[in-house]
Amino acid sequence: MNTNAKLYNLGIRENATCYLCGSDVEDLNRLFFNCNYSQKVIDLIGEWSTLNIPYTDTVRWRLSRNGSKEDKGILNAILNACLYHIWHQRNSSRVELCLLRPQSLLARINSEMKTRFMAIAKSFGNRQGRLLTSLIGDMNEDEDDS
Repeated sequence: MNTNAKLYNLGIRENATCYLCGSDVEDLNRLFFNCNYSQKVIDLIGEWSTLNIPYTDTVRWRLSRNGSKEDKGILNAILNACLYHIWHQRNSSRVELCLLRPQSLLARINSEMKTRFMAIAKSFGNRQGRLLTSLIGDMNEDEDDS
């Protein structure tokens, strides 16, 4: 991925500053895991998902999470959507010079995940189906609060 740090080192960019938070050098680790903007988005994901994703240990949590294959798939889908949308927002902010509030980005992630979860909830077993239904319910509550 062409972060500002990489492009700066190649002589393509004049600086390596993070587009999302405007502070520090934008490398992959900073962009996804140490940027204040990214941290806020992931914290918000943890709040609505009822899965209590610990921001500071996101990668370790993702790799070591105990549970069924379906549970891991659900958790990975949420984190992957979050990282995708952070990257997309980074690119959009660079071109459009406009940055969505973390709550607005959460609403986009929420909508995408709700659609995906509704499509697969019936194919899961009872426990995973209940987890997905619970997440969809939490997402609906968040939409009502907006």
